[in-house]
Amino acid sequence: MPSFEESKYLQEFLKNIYNILLEYYGPQGWWPIYSLKGKPGFDALGYHPGNYSVPEEGVEVFQVVVGAILTQNTSWRNVQSALAALEGARATDPVRILELPTEELAQLIRASGYYNQKARKLKTVTRFLLEKGHLSPPRPPGREDLLSLWGIGPETADSILLYGFGQPQFVVDAYTFRLLFRLGVCPKREKYDKVSLDFKTTFKDMEISCWNEYHALIVVHSKKFCRKNPLCNGCPLFKHCLFAIGGINTDEG
Repeated sequence: MPSFEESKYLQEFLKNIYNILLEYYGPQGWWPIYSLKGKPGFDALGYHPGNYSVPEEGVEVFQVVVGAILTQNTSWRNVQSALAALEGARATDPVRILELPTEELAQLIRASGYYNQKARKLKTVTRFLLEKGHLSPPRPPGREDLLSLWGIGPETADSILLYGFGQPQFVVDAYTFRLLFRLGVCPKREKYDKVSLDFKTTFKDMEISCWNEYHALIVVHSKKFCRKNPLCNGCPLFKHCLFAIGGINTDEG
């Protein structure tokens, strides 16, 4: 299978998929900023569809960081419950996160699962961002610096950089791997950095907002149609999908 760099067809194919998903679902308004809920341009959950912008204030960037960690291995619904608990305890800013005993912080974010580990991760990342001056004013950290921190993998690091700091990183998650494999774009177990680089090659001349939007669209599409047990009837990508037309076996074990 040729790489994206070697195939203009694959690049155009991925851009076409993006346009189809955007037309079908519309702008998703990721990443939700819970302190801006209900304010002009933001809905009741903090999403800002059609109003893409990188957070300008350090406290808003920090909310993206917190959300990126809490969403590891859980649903956003559970993350919202954890964020609400933090908000109720007035523990939404980095200084307060560091002041809280780890055990107390863990209980506040219990709804997100793996709460003891995530409490440690939050403190580790928060301390790093404050000590290195990445929040006042917002200044993006290096990707490798984030990856050197305990508990921060490529997906979380790229979520922080893309959604929090507006940096050109493409977030690759389980939904992305599943969709691309079923479309016949990449092998089932392709490496994370390979897929991310291929997307960055494809979208290098497009606004960062497109990178943001594409990941969000893949997630919403994968939840609605391209599930582990896919619902192909009515799928807007049906005619482009090798799984749907019987061309590949997508048994995921």
